[in-house]
Amino acid sequence: MLAHAATQNVILSAGNTTSRLHAKTLFMPVDGTFEKVVGALSYDPETQVCHIDLRMEVSSLKVGSALLRTAMLSGLMLDSDDHPSMRFAGDCQPKITNNKLETLLVGKLTMRGQTHPLTFKVKMHFSRNTLTEISSSATFDQRQWGLSTMLGTVQPLVQAETSIILK
Repeated sequence: MLAHAATQNVILSAGNTTSRLHAKTLFMPVDGTFEKVVGALSYDPETQVCHIDLRMEVSSLKVGSALLRTAMLSGLMLDSDDHPSMRFAGDCQPKITNNKLETLLVGKLTMRGQTHPLTFKVKMHFSRNTLTEISSSATFDQRQWGLSTMLGTVQPLVQAETSIILK
């Protein structure tokens, strides 16, 4: 009789989770990392289904310069005063495409008090039969959440990336 592999449950924190945003301006690329993240992940190895609930503290976003950080946290952009956190909650949905396993993380992103659907492409990394890392990326139009393009100096499409190390 085969034993059923136990569901992996992981508490997410800055120690095992990296959450980044990448944007482009007319002048330079903008790369930011949230230093304060909390959440939970559950993963069923038998069905390869996962659920994630992740919160990022907006004021913990670190970017290249103090001036750029001030602009990013302002009311025109992420508005950290009125909306101190962002949240993504969603579920992994594995599917076979062209004879290859493809996993999507389908959920909703709440930013600036607005919640909209967002789908991440997922890569799962294994050591033998144990999931050791989940990395994901998505591109979204920041205007949908009410962010400014600052008179066209910021491109509307932003890339979000998350990496979770399971220990």
